[in-house]
Amino acid sequence: MDSNIDKNNKHIFYFDALRALAILCVITIHVFMITKNNLFFSRYSIHSIHFILLQLMGNPFGVGVDIFLMLSGALLLGRKWDIKDFLSKRITRITYPFFFWNVLFIALIIILFSNSDITIIKNFHSTNLISFLINTVQGKEIEFCHNWYFWMIFGVYLILPIFNKWILNSDLKELEYFLSIWLITCLFNFTLEKSFPVDLSYFTSPIGFVILGYYLRHTKRKVLNNPYIALIILIITSIIMVYLSIILTTPDKLYNFNKYSIFTTIIGASLFILFKNYYKFQIKFEQKKLESSHHY
Repeated sequence: MDSNIDKNNKHIFYFDALRALAILCVITIHVFMITKNNLFFSRYSIHSIHFILLQLMGNPFGVGVDIFLMLSGALLLGRKWDIKDFLSKRITRITYPFFFWNVLFIALIIILFSNSDITIIKNFHSTNLISFLINTVQGKEIEFCHNWYFWMIFGVYLILPIFNKWILNSDLKELEYFLSIWLITCLFNFTLEKSFPVDLSYFTSPIGFVILGYYLRHTKRKVLNNPYIALIILIITSIIMVYLSIILTTPDKLYNFNKYSIFTTIIGASLFILFKNYYKFQIKFEQKKLESSHHY
């Protein structure tokens, strides 16, 4: 059944377009992470055009992972599939390449470790080398922090069968209930960085983006299917993010919003709505063109 999911959805254009955009965002944010320390020199550069462009890369473009999560929800949820088949296919799809590249890296490190002429490696003792390798696999080493994505998406796949069963027996209003509470966690936990008085850990990201993707795909609410409103909100939110990042940046720290912040959530949702309803721009254009030709 899982193979039919991809087969049935591969012709939906805006899914492919969103996937391409997400890839572009991930590349941009990694370029930002690599270059930000070299481009950010002092407090006097904060109001420069270079700094504004840097913060534009590091904030609105941080939505790549969120888009991937929303696509997972839009593609996988609300369908009847066997849990065993789902987990075996999805887990193995991400596990094989993860272990292949990490085993390759560990083998390379061991080879280098045996060569005392390598200055970076020779300072390692066997104990902290093992600790380094464990942290690398877990994504805790800065050079290999991308491994965090494997563990995040692994956890999402483990919980998806539970949420899918709930969605199959729920309507969109019940999803709105969940998403409303989830947005509170985006605001407090990941934007204000303050704990909400009530423990809402069961509603915390990234699972909210998965539910959001399914919801935005199927909702019939007019305001959530209006590309013009989505475009306006997208632009305004991006400007707010860059402006606040400039204000919150200090001479010692370049401020960036969390990928699960309320602003990133709004941008991700706006992009989904915009791409889903892109054809409405074309309809308006064609109507004006026909009216103009009729006038002549």
